[in-house]
Amino acid sequence: MINMRPQLLLIILFLSAFPLSVFAQEDLSRYLDDGGIATSYRLFKVGYDPVNGEIPLIFEHRISRHISVEWGTGLVSLKRQSKLYEDIEKSSGTGYNIWANLRVYLKGYYERFYMGFQPRINFLDGKTYTDIVFFNGGYQRPVYGRLVIDINAGMGVRSYKEENGRGSAFFIPVQFKIGYAF
Repeated sequence: MINMRPQLLLIILFLSAFPLSVFAQEDLSRYLDDGGIATSYRLFKVGYDPVNGEIPLIFEHRISRHISVEWGTGLVSLKRQSKLYEDIEKSSGTGYNIWANLRVYLKGYYERFYMGFQPRINFLDGKTYTDIVFFNGGYQRPVYGRLVIDINAGMGVRSYKEENGRGSAFFIPVQFKIGYAF
């Protein structure tokens, strides 16, 4: 039988040459603590669309790791809309809209880039306008604790009834939003 005492003594001397902290595990939870934001399934946001003069209130709900649905409603400036679309005659007052947005996040729920599809209905100047935003993309990111910013833009078509048929126009939504995750 081989004598193991010299090898055991050599191993003990070798291991004692290194500080014990090399073998201890550091608590990494302080680096990974995001305030619980990663477990949030809902967002409440307030937005502003400088192009179309909209101020929406928005609710977003996570469906899966990469998919969420966003619902919104808000006031629309008729003054801003009358400058963009000839069919809207009033140059003062407000209308309102309701919409939904199916979002697909490229990295994971509510962080970074996303793409979406957004149908909306506008009630302006006593008329109903339907917008279909075929492409909607943006960037959303937590900035401090559960506070989130969201910037998006899209392009689509607005359709409406005219006196002698239907009309359509090109529609471009641009929104800046700030929200809270819960």
